[in-house]
Amino acid sequence: MRHNIWGRVYDIASPYKVRMVVSMATLLTLTGLGLLSPIWGAKLVGKALPEGDRALFIECILILAAIHVVSSIVSFAYSYQMRILGGRLVFDLRRKMYDHLQKLSLGYYESRSSGEIISRMMNDVNAVTSLLTGTVLNTIISSFKAVVLVGVLFYYNPTVATVAIAVLPLHFLGYFFFRARISHLSWKSSEKMAQIYGKVSEVLGAIKMVKSHSGERRESRSLISQMRESYEIDLHSGNLSKIWGQATGNISYAGEVLVMLVCGFAVLGQELSLEQYIMLMSYVAMLYAPISELIGVVQQILPAKVGIRRVFEVLDTAP
Repeated sequence: MRHNIWGRVYDIASPYKVRMVVSMATLLTLTGLGLLSPIWGAKLVGKALPEGDRALFIECILILAAIHVVSSIVSFAYSYQMRILGGRLVFDLRRKMYDHLQKLSLGYYESRSSGEIISRMMNDVNAVTSLLTGTVLNTIISSFKAVVLVGVLFYYNPTVATVAIAVLPLHFLGYFFFRARISHLSWKSSEKMAQIYGKVSEVLGAIKMVKSHSGERRESRSLISQMRESYEIDLHSGNLSKIWGQATGNISYAGEVLVMLVCGFAVLGQELSLEQYIMLMSYVAMLYAPISELIGVVQQILPAKVGIRRVFEVLDTAP
C-alpha cells in the first residue's frame, strides 16, 4: 500500500490511466498548435502586409483560421474526456467513502456531527477530483510548454531567451512566501465549513426541540458567528491569492519590458527584422503565460491537498 499522499492519489486515478493519457495527448496537441500561431502571425504582420504580398497574406489567414478550427475541436475533445473522468472519479470515491462509513463503529459517529461527515464526502471529494481531472494535467502541460518555449527562444535568439528567463527565480520567492500561509488558511476554511455543516445538520435534525425551547435566535446567532469566522478566513485567503497573482503578473510584465527593450534596440540597430521582433515577443508572452498558469495551479493544489488529507482521514479510520 502506498503511504505517500501523491502515491495514494495515483492509486485512485490508476483505473482511468487510458483516459488521462488521451487527455494529456489532446493537451499536448493544443500546445503544439499554439506554438504555430506566432510564426504565421509574425509572417502576416511583419512580412505579408509591409511587402504587399497578397498570396502570403491569404496563406497566413487560411493557416491561422485552420489552426483555430483544429484547436477548437481538440479543446472540445479534451473537455469531453475531463467531464467523463471527473464524473466517474466522483462516483467511485463517494461510493468507496460511503461503504467505508457504514463499516465504522458507533463511537466514530458519536464524536463527529453528521454535517462534518457530509462535508468530507461532498466538498472534499470534489477537491480530490478537481485535482486529478484538471490540476495535475495542467501542471504537466504548463511545465512542458514552458520548457519547450525556452528551447524555442534559445534556438531563435539566445540573448532574448536569457533576458526572458532572468526574472523567473523571483516566482520561486513568491511560492516560498505564500505557500505555507495559504495552506494553513485552506485547512482552517475546510474545518470551519465542516463545523457549519455540522451545526446546520444538528439544528435541523432537532428543530422541534429548538422551537419548543424558543431557541431560534440563539441558534441563529451561533451560526452567524461561525459564518463570520468562515468569511474572514476566506477573505484573508483570497487576498493572499490575489496578491500572489498580482506579483506574478508584475514579474512577468517586467520580463516582457526587458525583452521589449532588448528586441527594440536590436530592430533599431537592424540586427532583427520586424517579423523576428513580433515572433520573439509573441513567444516571450507565451512563455510567461504557462508560468502564471503554474502559479494558479499551485494555488489550486494547496486547498486540494487539504481535501485529500480529510478524505484519507475517513478512509484510514479502522472499522
